[in-house]
Amino acid sequence: MAIRPADHGVFASAGGAAPVLYSTTGSPTVATAYTSTSTGTSEIPTVSGAVYTSVMFTGSGTITFTSVPAGRLLDIIVFAGAGSGAESSSYGGGGGGGGSLAKSLGQTMHLGAYTAIVGAGGAGATGGNGNNGVASSANHASISVISADFGAKGMEWQTGGSGGTGGGSGQGTGGTGTNGGDGGDGNGITPNAGGGGGGAGGGDGGNGAGAANSWGQGGQGGAGVGHNYSTSPSGFGQSAGTPGGSTKYIGGGGGGGAASHPWYPTYGGAGGSMFGNNGAGKNSDASAAAAANGAGGGGGRHNSSTNSAGGSGQVVFRWLTNG
Repeated sequence: MAIRPADHGVFASAGGAAPVLYSTTGSPTVATAYTSTSTGTSEIPTVSGAVYTSVMFTGSGTITFTSVPAGRLLDIIVFAGAGSGAESSSYGGGGGGGGSLAKSLGQTMHLGAYTAIVGAGGAGATGGNGNNGVASSANHASISVISADFGAKGMEWQTGGSGGTGGGSGQGTGGTGTNGGDGGDGNGITPNAGGGGGGAGGGDGGNGAGAANSWGQGGQGGAGVGHNYSTSPSGFGQSAGTPGGSTKYIGGGGGGGAASHPWYPTYGGAGGSMFGNNGAGKNSDASAAAAANGAGGGGGRHNSSTNSAGGSGQVVFRWLTNG
């Protein structure tokens, strides 16, 4: 689909700046000429009061720039698919790792096609260990590939999965995150509580907590990354906002589950930044699967016969509308 300046809301500024022209394939969400009302976050900053355009892919596609004024810069933001949580008949399953973040901010904008590959979240299997998410990437002939590694799976009792973010373990040690947080450890006592998954913001998943023969609490998922480049809530439990407005979160780790016990209270861990998927316990229910394209890790579960799926990723291209 060809985007004309009038369609896209991009016009020459008072200083005579020429518009960026482009076309797309796939079905990206386009936010035209929005004004940032904040400085964004440390991971994805913005200039308060500046006017931006963003093109967010929630499925794979291309953006082809056909007219680029001299000196224009481009931000590329990539989130991988998140891991699903584990389900265990004996332990509180570990939470899945959130989809990790890769980015290149302020790079030269090139003519021609950029390819966006959006990774799926880990599937919610029928019991047992979770599944890894899938890496996402952005590429152009003139740049190095920008690739975000998958969020790792939560595990039933083994060491949590390792990936871009680590998965939590229901009984053992959490997995390692290579460019995000590590997964949390299971507490290894009765009642058992699993560790949370690592978050894209670098926050480690919390360890399963509790007291022997008393209570259990699944670990909280690691923190996600804040952004304001779209209206999309991006993660579980968030309200839709406006581009450039309030901070929204993506890539939180899934909360660890806690084993249901006939005598002792147990609680699932909260998802990272409150927007990963919650874990489950005797006294708290699991939420639905993590939001699509929110890169949130799946929560750990106990004795529920299904895993909690991880959220799929996204790829975003953003630039200053008027240069």
